[in-house]
Amino acid sequence: MRGGGRRRSRGTSASTTAKNYARRRAEAESRYIGLDDRPWAEPVADDEAIGRVEDSLGLEGAVRRLIDSLPPRRRQVALLYFLHDDGYAQIASVLEMSESTVRTHVAELRKVLQPYVRRFQQIMEASEHGRA
Repeated sequence: MRGGGRRRSRGTSASTTAKNYARRRAEAESRYIGLDDRPWAEPVADDEAIGRVEDSLGLEGAVRRLIDSLPPRRRQVALLYFLHDDGYAQIASVLEMSESTVRTHVAELRKVLQPYVRRFQQIMEASEHGRA
């Protein structure tokens, strides 16, 4: 190698980069002096509202796990019917099964999902009645 075996790196060294960062940070902070002096009130949620949010998130997770645990064909019917709002005939066509089989799958899904739907309705009613 030329030059006594010492390689020069191209670009900015780490120390220069660190100095530039510190300089830019100090400039930015100097522009915003005084913002910390303003009074700040942290928003507060009551325990009941937090509980309803946790309930609804837990409920959503439970429904997702339930749908994920279904056999593949029933899971496909559930997704097409409940999430995509496809009709019986369209689902039957897409999945290449009879319309009566699709109806049977949907009826079974409704039975399984009914407790979750009831709980979700309770959560929504509690929120609508001013307890949000």
